[in-house]
Amino acid sequence: MSRIAQNSSNRLEWIDIAKGFAILWVVALHIGLLFDDNVFLQNLVFQSWTMPFFYVVSGLFINHKEDFRHFLGKKTNQLVVPLVFFVFLTNTMFWVVGDLLGGVKTGWIERPPHWVSTIQFCWYERHEDFRNFPIWFIPALFNATLMYKCIIELTKDKWELKIIGVCIIVGVMLLLQQLSINLPLFIDVGLLALPYMMVGDFLKNKSGFISEKDSLGSEWKVGVFALLIFLSCYYVQATWNLFPIIDILKYVTAIAGTLFVLWTAKRIQRCSFLAYCGRNSIIILGVHLPLTAIRPFLMRFIFNEWLMKGVLLILIVAIACGLCYLFNRFVPKLVGKEPLLNL
Repeated sequence: MSRIAQNSSNRLEWIDIAKGFAILWVVALHIGLLFDDNVFLQNLVFQSWTMPFFYVVSGLFINHKEDFRHFLGKKTNQLVVPLVFFVFLTNTMFWVVGDLLGGVKTGWIERPPHWVSTIQFCWYERHEDFRNFPIWFIPALFNATLMYKCIIELTKDKWELKIIGVCIIVGVMLLLQQLSINLPLFIDVGLLALPYMMVGDFLKNKSGFISEKDSLGSEWKVGVFALLIFLSCYYVQATWNLFPIIDILKYVTAIAGTLFVLWTAKRIQRCSFLAYCGRNSIIILGVHLPLTAIRPFLMRFIFNEWLMKGVLLILIVAIACGLCYLFNRFVPKLVGKEPLLNL
């Protein structure tokens, strides 16, 4: 049996463990459990690596030999279909709670839901009127994977040309960002994530990071070095304000943090709960924020804020895992587990 833990679907379990840890970290931070009153620490543990982590992991598993049409159809079923499902589910849930039940004047449910806010959210990236803003990541990931696959096809998978192409695209996106120009449907966000996709691609095809005979991933010095780079670069970018040095350091910080998490997960290798959460990370991402609607109920009985947030986290994760089972069992095509569209 392989030294690297794998499940029955030939998935690398340690990758799922890393994904599970990352998505639970996202849930904890969205409910304000971690460093809610400390912006420096919150940005350090949240914004600096969590979303880039998922881009890197996606880059790990891009099939260079896959036909582009098949790739597009697969990603549409895996990302676009769940996005539509979660948008419909979110708006329907808040319509029921907000209109039929009279609304809950606290937490995330303060105004009657508005379907127009969904269009504004996707087109103009306006978060304030949309009730499930974490799913911004789904269209951004779709755009990033699609563009990186295009780069692979156009450059004939030559690394020099891929690096040049990614640098040009990111440079243009950073310039648009400085000019306060946003592209619709989170296209600019996805294109800015291309370096993370390329790092994942490199880790798989050039470094052998995910292979069984990997010396890079098993060497403890790699984990320590990644952690030191992560902390050092974050401190520098948090205390300086020099463009474009800060933007470069953001990428370095995110990549170093991601490498540390992957390295740690590879040392663990087995954890069924985290692996389950990792396999269903898109579902947990799509349902966890609406579940914070139970916060007002908990506040009636638990008066200590940290205890309430801890109980809230446990309940949200438990309910989300239950929903993962139900969705996978009864509507797998709507959550990307099976193809819905024949493209």
